[in-house]
Amino acid sequence: MGNNVFGLKEKEAIILRDICFARMKVLHAGEIQNPEDLQIQRQFSESAARQAMIVFNFFCCAWSGNEEGVKRQAADQKNQGPHAGGGYYDGMIRDYKALMAERMWNGSYFEEDVLHLQSRLKEFIKAQKVPAPRTLYIADCHFYHRRLNTEMDQRGFSSAEEMNDHMIRQWNAKVRKNDTVYILGDLSLADGFQTSGILDCLNGKKHLIEGNHDEL
Repeated sequence: MGNNVFGLKEKEAIILRDICFARMKVLHAGEIQNPEDLQIQRQFSESAARQAMIVFNFFCCAWSGNEEGVKRQAADQKNQGPHAGGGYYDGMIRDYKALMAERMWNGSYFEEDVLHLQSRLKEFIKAQKVPAPRTLYIADCHFYHRRLNTEMDQRGFSSAEEMNDHMIRQWNAKVRKNDTVYILGDLSLADGFQTSGILDCLNGKKHLIEGNHDEL
């Protein structure tokens, strides 16, 4: 995870585990009956911290009795799982408060500890810097060029499709989504429909200059 790692202290890991457990029980989203069975990462990347903040947002709305906030959270995530729907938030405030009250005041931690962890997550997310977009150039990818395997470069793939998959993985390992890429011809030997499918799989904002092999 590089330098973008957020280390949870033991108490914080327990808090997050219990809040996740409470949310699962409220949403009927799992078969786990005991929070101790729920494994929580001790190291968080930025993306994992953002996911944790979703859990905290539900917790804070439910704990404060903010029914409109709970409804808004449900609406924001309506496409993210089978639990979505009109009854998503029904009884959530009551169930959350009961479950968390049972877990919180057993001497392990208190409400201020929960809010402190939420604040730490917010600061961690805020501190992350999105890498500046780059302008990149490439040419002669030759997706779907079967003869590169059999006669010319003899790249060793069993098929053009296998070669395509490998090149897509290599591209996405280097190119970020906010990069701009100029493709200087000969992207693909396939028709426009197949080539569009390749472009949809590649990261970056792509600008294609037509080459003699491109059929657009």
